[in-house]
Amino acid sequence: MRENKKRQEALQNLVCSVAVLTWSMDMEMSSAILHETSEKYGEDLVTKLMNELLPALNGEPASPDVLSTAAMLAFARPLSHKWSMTKN
Repeated sequence: MRENKKRQEALQNLVCSVAVLTWSMDMEMSSAILHETSEKYGEDLVTKLMNELLPALNGEPASPDVLSTAAMLAFARPLSHKWSMTKN
């Protein structure tokens, strides 16, 4: 797998992990995402990316790929617990 694609996919998984933790407080699911990402892409890459991502989520400067991926959290919102695809 090309390094850039590997980095982007791992970064997206980490943003998903943060979103799950932030929106639903589901530490088990967030932890599972982190674990699977570490197994697939390696702990070194995951640690490096988390060290880049967390400051970016706090508004600190970051590389363009980290900023654009972290920005996904600003645009995505969890659905209401009452949300349904079907109408009553």
